[in-house]
Amino acid sequence: MKILDLIGLKITVLYHSNPYYINISGIIVFESRNFLYIRDHKGKIKRIYKMNGIYQLDFKGSHMIVHGCRIVGSPIKRIYKRRWSVG
Repeated sequence: MKILDLIGLKITVLYHSNPYYINISGIIVFESRNFLYIRDHKGKIKRIYKMNGIYQLDFKGSHMIVHGCRIVGSPIKRIYKRRWSVG
């Protein structure tokens, strides 16, 4: 299953190379090619490098575990790849 748009999804950082980011949870408010911007429960925005983590996403009422390498890239390119890819 491919996730095309991450903005607005609830996320929890399960593992990250930077231990400070482990267990951060919140809502994804912005996404760039390499970073996720997460608003935590205090309202602060955290910028987290995608590649170095494992994340739990709440997507359509279920939990998905996603490795950061699966979500690296801009959202537009993910949509384009999904639209024109075969299979």
